[in-house]
Amino acid sequence: MHFRLRPGSKVTSMMFMQPDALLAFINRQHATAFRIVAPLAGGYQEGAWSITEPSGRMAVLKPTHTLRAVPVVRRLREVGYPTPELLFWGAAPDGTNYHVQEFVQGTPLEVLTPDYVNQLITLNRLQSGLVPEPERPEGNWSEYAYNVVFADESGWASCLRKHSVETARLMKRLARAAAPLAGIRLPASDAVHGDWSVGNFLVEQGRIRAIVDCAAAGYGTRAVDLATLLHAAYADEYDGDSGRTIRALLRDEIVSVGGTPMLVLLLIYRVMALVEFAVRYHGEAGVGVFAGIGSKILGDLGSGENPLDNA
Repeated sequence: MHFRLRPGSKVTSMMFMQPDALLAFINRQHATAFRIVAPLAGGYQEGAWSITEPSGRMAVLKPTHTLRAVPVVRRLREVGYPTPELLFWGAAPDGTNYHVQEFVQGTPLEVLTPDYVNQLITLNRLQSGLVPEPERPEGNWSEYAYNVVFADESGWASCLRKHSVETARLMKRLARAAAPLAGIRLPASDAVHGDWSVGNFLVEQGRIRAIVDCAAAGYGTRAVDLATLLHAAYADEYDGDSGRTIRALLRDEIVSVGGTPMLVLLLIYRVMALVEFAVRYHGEAGVGVFAGIGSKILGDLGSGENPLDNA
C-alpha cells in the first residue's frame, strides 16, 4: 500500500480566508483581474489554486503561514534554481498571508530514478551558502529538526509515544539512536526549500523543469531537503537496484555536507515527521506503512559502517 504524503513545514492551527474572498482582496490590492480556475491537486495543508487573468496570464494562488520565503526564493532564482517567480505577496486584513506565483508547465514527478536524483543533487548544491549570518531571521530548519528530535517541538515525539504500542516502540528506538547526537550543531547558512516531496518536481522530457511549492522556504542546511528524498526512497517501490543506487547517492551527498551524525539526525527527524503525519491523515494503515519504513531506516543505519549500537 502506497501513500504520497507532503509534510515538511511546521503546521499551526491558523485559519485562512476563503480563496474567493482572498483573490478579490488581491485584485484590489495589486490592480489585477485574476479569477480562480480550479484547486490544484495534492497537498494536505494550506491548499493552492490555479488562477488566470483575461489576458491569459496564468498564476498560482497559495495562502501561507509566513512570508519568510520571499527573500529566499529571490536569492534562489538569482543563482538559477528553477523555482517559479513570486509575482505578488502580502497579507489580507484578517491576517491571511499569500503568495501569487508564476504558473509553470510540467508534469509532477511520480517516481525517482538515479538520473533524476543526480539532477536534484546538482540543483540542491545551488542552495549552498545563500543566507549569510547577518541576514538570517530568527529560527531555521536546522534548529527545528534538532528540536523536533530532542525537545519534542511540534509534539511529534509525544504523539508517537502515545499513539500505539507500535509507534511507542519505534519512538524508543529512535530516541536511542539519537542520544549520541545530542548537542551537535547543524550548519545553517543554506537555503532550504522545506518540502522536497517528489510531486513538487515538475518534469519534461526527462529533465527537472521546476521545483514548486516554496511557501515553507527558509534557511538551515540543504541536507534537510536531501533527507526528505532519502526517506521517500525507502518506500516499497524502491526495493530494487535502482532504489539502492538512489539511497547511496543521497546518503553520500548528505554525509559530504555534514557527516554521518547529520545523516542520522535528519533521517530520525523525517521518520518522526512521516509517522506523525500518517497519524493525522492516513489512519492505522498509513501509520503501519511509515512505522515500517522507520524500522527499515534504523536497520539500514545500524548495519552500515557507523552502527547505532544495534538500535
